Amino acid sequence: MIILADILNATVLFAVPLILVALGGMFSERSGIINIALEGIMIVGALVSCLFLSAVDKSGFGPANPQLSMLLAILIASVSGMVYS
Repeated sequence: MIILADILNATVLFAVPLILVALGGMFSERSGIINIALEGIMIVGALVSCLFLSAVDKSGFGPANPQLSMLLAILIASVSGMVYS
């Protein structure tokens, strides 16, 4: 029973980003723009934000200000996704 609970927990955890991307795809499709690269844009944003967090962690700013570094990583992921698209 514990394994089933772990599987359901992981399913919800991994489904949230995909649901958000699907929702964005639905809105773009309804506006008349077909965008089939949504998952690629999401992957590029995740890669750039992970690279940023790695660099911030090595510089020492990340452990001192974890909330600010995470907020900056989210903003950088958004900007990199916009630039990539």
